[in-house]
Amino acid sequence: MLLGRRTAFAALGLGVSSVGFWQRRRIARRPALETFATVRAIPVPTVEAGAIVTDAHLEASLERVQRTVDEASALPDVDRDDLPELAVGRPDELADASHADRRRTLEDWRAATEDVHASVAEFRYPESIDETDVETRLERERAALTDLEVETEYYGRTFTDAVVQHGEAEARYRRAGRRLELTADRELDGVSAYRLAWRYLERAAAERHDGTWFAAGIDHATDTLARDESDYTNRVTRTLETVHESVASSRDAVDVTHHDDEVERNYASTIVWRWLSTRDVDRVGGVPSTAIDLRDACRAYTFLQCLDAFVEIPAPEFWSEGDWTVAVEALEPAKRRAIERITAATDEYGDDPLGRWLLAVAADRLEDGDRCLERAANGANHLSADDWREQRLDAFLQYRLAGVFADRIGETMALVAE
Repeated sequence: MLLGRRTAFAALGLGVSSVGFWQRRRIARRPALETFATVRAIPVPTVEAGAIVTDAHLEASLERVQRTVDEASALPDVDRDDLPELAVGRPDELADASHADRRRTLEDWRAATEDVHASVAEFRYPESIDETDVETRLERERAALTDLEVETEYYGRTFTDAVVQHGEAEARYRRAGRRLELTADRELDGVSAYRLAWRYLERAAAERHDGTWFAAGIDHATDTLARDESDYTNRVTRTLETVHESVASSRDAVDVTHHDDEVERNYASTIVWRWLSTRDVDRVGGVPSTAIDLRDACRAYTFLQCLDAFVEIPAPEFWSEGDWTVAVEALEPAKRRAIERITAATDEYGDDPLGRWLLAVAADRLEDGDRCLERAANGANHLSADDWREQRLDAFLQYRLAGVFADRIGETMALVAE
């Protein structure tokens, strides 16, 4: 029996009046939704930033994937047909790919070997795998990371090249260390636990493998390994101390109040909370960290130089009081101005590896603004007036932050210059 529209709504527990309310809300918001779509359609500048992935690195990583499968297939407990299918491409297919795409490919390959090792653990459980196997492999990976810390040197074509390339390497080492910590903390109480432990241990090994390639040194003219690059080890350490001191003094000067006569947090404090809060979870003992600490300190310093542009704007928790707002029509010019400023900064600093890395941070803020508008559009039917307004205001401020951040990159580049 076909149900009428009213009967169907009633059967679902939805009154016709509530459905009508949703429809009226969306209709009322339609002009704003059209503006949101227009703004989101404005392309965000593409910034080719981050560590270089050489052809040799890709080939070595693919060989590692294939070796993982071959070794797993040779085990007496494992049937090759039961191993996960590996959808991996060839390095020659990535000849013209950006380094960002190449880094994403490495991520796919790491995930592929994880799946194989998880399957191996399941096949071997419980007859030929136990806690001793996990402990032995865990200690081996820990020792490998410790050796990296002892041997750390920072080579690069330029100083900032060394910071970015080794910063990526140390990010991999941190991820490896976290996987080892998770393995050590896990109780091995069944097949699922062994699958996860073997997965974590493989991920740690894969992250370390890629990290050593990132740290090996790159001749950018030939895209090959080159250990005859300049050694910037002492300068990286010295510059980290300088930037840390500047970050500390800048943070001490932050004004977190919106009104002089009352304690009310401003949006500058929100930026500090979002982007400069200490993240102990990211720290892993026993792995190199000087380059990544310097890279991240440069980002923190740049954010701190932006705060003066936001001290007169209240923090989000005070927006519902209505003392600050932005019209929908302000979104498009805000995003376009930010793009102009990112473009101008790219013209000046786009040839520098650290400059590009910071420019990518600015571009990410544009993406954040677009995501705010996407959330507003997706929630047009059900978001309350306060939540709807918050997404619009946050989008505006992310666009503004993107532009201000781009303007301040020069101050950071001057700070790290010798």
